[in-house]
Amino acid sequence: MRKKILIILDSPKAPQFLGGVEYHVCDIVREIDRSTFEVSCASDNSDYISWLTAITNDLPIVTYQLHASSRSLYGELRFIASIFRLIRKTRPDVIHAHKFRGSAYAALVSIFFGTVKVVSTLHWFPSFSSDSFKRRHTVKPAYVACAHLLIDQNIVQSAPALAYLRTRLLIPMKKIKLLRNSIHNGALYAHMHPAMHSHSIICVARLSKEKRIGDLIRAFARVIAILPSASLLIVGDGPEALQLHGLARSLGVETRITFTGEISREDVPAHLSKSAIFCLTSQLESMPYAIMEAMTLGLPVVATRVGGIPDMVDDGKGGILTTLGDIDSLATALVSLLRNPKCARDMGQYNKEVAKKLFDSRTNMTILETIYRNL
Repeated sequence: MRKKILIILDSPKAPQFLGGVEYHVCDIVREIDRSTFEVSCASDNSDYISWLTAITNDLPIVTYQLHASSRSLYGELRFIASIFRLIRKTRPDVIHAHKFRGSAYAALVSIFFGTVKVVSTLHWFPSFSSDSFKRRHTVKPAYVACAHLLIDQNIVQSAPALAYLRTRLLIPMKKIKLLRNSIHNGALYAHMHPAMHSHSIICVARLSKEKRIGDLIRAFARVIAILPSASLLIVGDGPEALQLHGLARSLGVETRITFTGEISREDVPAHLSKSAIFCLTSQLESMPYAIMEAMTLGLPVVATRVGGIPDMVDDGKGGILTTLGDIDSLATALVSLLRNPKCARDMGQYNKEVAKKLFDSRTNMTILETIYRNL
């Protein structure tokens, strides 16, 4: 008999602002061995459920709509109640929840269903005392308690995240598993190469506050002053889009920056192949999907030294890591690679080899399937 896996994704983002977490869940659904596992997926984002259903319409997956919480106490209780009803209806063997909130609530509800096992994947790990964490994750105490008592396996995506759970939250090592994200369509990149002489910089990201795209635009204005032929391609959409367009105009660089808006994920490799450098300036990241794509194609990476990025990008070998908010260092890093295409090419090739080892979808899916099987 196949083991029943229920994936729960707390995804309040608007559909056009899908991020790496949403694509990661989609990749699990696509790659899982259906001769061994029966998978279903639930989310509080109806647009994401519609998108997932459409993109996996050739696969035997069942999707469910959870109550969309308003983040009020009443809304949270209704969200928890919808999880309870879904588990009672589907009777899964394993619940695989993503993000802090969904993981905490799924684990609490599992108490009523004795034999159900709970897996949690954490996709970022700010300080639990940070203002951003207090503002966005009011379930901190519940999550910490659940991680110790109710969650059977805590999956993290980088070594720093593993260390955080082990040393700061004191979660036993036997309950933590390092499992990196994967590139589902890695073969698509095999015959693609970056344009090292193009003086083109690319950023693929949701245009939201935590991505700090404004820092990149300010740095790019300084790059242009030194290398007038440079160009910047910003791929993605989000709530900060209008503000970022305005910033580009105010700095006089709007003619050298192209905003694509939201595009299909399948179209991202083609844009990456027209660029010489990938850049990401986030203040919060775990294991950015966009950096994995850039490394798989063979681009050097300039990024902020935050979260799990240093676990992906080998500073000085695969790219250059800068301090968050240091516009001068960011601009200097970009100029140095644009001026030295051989160095950029060597870094990109190094990244390509790293990506083959770390981001292989079949290898990582086998690890996840083993976790499911052993629970």
